[in-house]
Amino acid sequence: MKDFKGGVAYYTTKAAVIQVHFPEDDVCCFHCQMRYRDSSDRQMCRLLGEELYSINFGVREDCPLKEIEK
Repeated sequence: MKDFKGGVAYYTTKAAVIQVHFPEDDVCCFHCQMRYRDSSDRQMCRLLGEELYSINFGVREDCPLKEIEK
């Protein structure tokens, strides 16, 4: 591992493809494995890095999960 005492000149970016399985087309944050509770007991999204509201009523408009064609 490098020592970055002088700062970071650039970042290398990687991406991952994940699959999240929602039961019987009930696509909502409640069923998503990327949802977690933080230390303040707020519902959070690992993909967005933001707090979630109304987790039982669908997903946010900016949710990065896309449906896979069958």
